Amino acid sequence: MFLYFFYSYLVNPGMGILHLLTFSSIIAAVDPVAVLAVFDDVNVDKSLYYLVFGEALLNDGVTFVMFEGFKSLAVLKDVSAVPVTSYASVALSFITSPLGGVLCGVICGWFSGFFTKFTSEKNEYLEPCTVL
Repeated sequence: MFLYFFYSYLVNPGMGILHLLTFSSIIAAVDPVAVLAVFDDVNVDKSLYYLVFGEALLNDGVTFVMFEGFKSLAVLKDVSAVPVTSYASVALSFITSPLGGVLCGVICGWFSGFFTKFTSEKNEYLEPCTVL
């Protein structure tokens, strides 16, 4: 909120709250690559490593959905002009994006499992193509 009051009143009065929410969703994603690198160097417990790694994936996913939602709403000039259905659409994307990712992963996994099950030794070279 400080950024909104400071920037929109003092620096750029034409900037709305949705523009600042779009920007803040980008800078809110703290990338824990440095923490994971330090964890790897000091041989920290693997369960802690994977816990931080999983939190980073969740954080990146939430950031992506928030950025895309605020970006689609920020094209409007006035916050009062945004219909309630747009807010509902952004909230619904928190459900549809993860489910779409899981569905895509299941379909690709099923396809690669089915494809590699029926390969023989003379066409083993095709198995890496499923990864690509």
